[in-house]
Amino acid sequence: MRRFRLEKKTKRSALAVLLNSILFVLVALAFCGVIIAAVGFNPLEVYGRMFSRAFLSVRGIRSAVESGLPLMLCGLGVSIAFRMNLNNIGAEGQYAVGAILGGAFAFYGPKLPGILGILVLAVCCFLGGAIWALLCAIPKAFWDVDECITTLMLNYVALILLSYLCLGPWKAAGQNVGQTEKIPDSLALGEIPGLEVSVAFPLVILIAVLMFCFYKYTTSGYQISVCLLYTSPSPRDRSL
Repeated sequence: MRRFRLEKKTKRSALAVLLNSILFVLVALAFCGVIIAAVGFNPLEVYGRMFSRAFLSVRGIRSAVESGLPLMLCGLGVSIAFRMNLNNIGAEGQYAVGAILGGAFAFYGPKLPGILGILVLAVCCFLGGAIWALLCAIPKAFWDVDECITTLMLNYVALILLSYLCLGPWKAAGQNVGQTEKIPDSLALGEIPGLEVSVAFPLVILIAVLMFCFYKYTTSGYQISVCLLYTSPSPRDRSL
């Protein structure tokens, strides 16, 4: 009896990655189009309005950039783990716990002036995410517990805790939805003059460039790449 073996491709061309992405986007649009048509709307008209408002208007582009900043930072944060072949899929929960610790400082912490308060707030958010990731790193390091499972499960714990706070103790007065009071203006990042985009946007780009240089030109970055090479499964391990 002939045996078949499935192997994951270790190298894919940029064109293949691009075509795969386009294909799955088209499949998703087609699937959602069926649902949109089933409820009585024209899918082409709906997609046309979505595209024009999101990509052909200054307000839409600005809103997309602002909404994407947390996702960009989360992606950069977990990229180091993925470079070491560790599947940290708990960015959502780590982001939520970072928001909880940052909110605790903003609402109950000391009132620090100017940039000092912003830096302390950022450190609190970073520590929240790091502590939540550490809860998964310790079982992985000592007992080889699969980090995919622990990071994924802790996502729900963190989100439930955040929902409890937003709907309970931290809920803003007079709100019918889960929403806290606005953090003090002194702790909020400003906007780029003339563009009305948060100054976090160029900071994210700077962080991405620095991380690229770290991976490419530093000894520690090279060690991470070697770690990825030697922890990747062999073809025999991938066979079925």
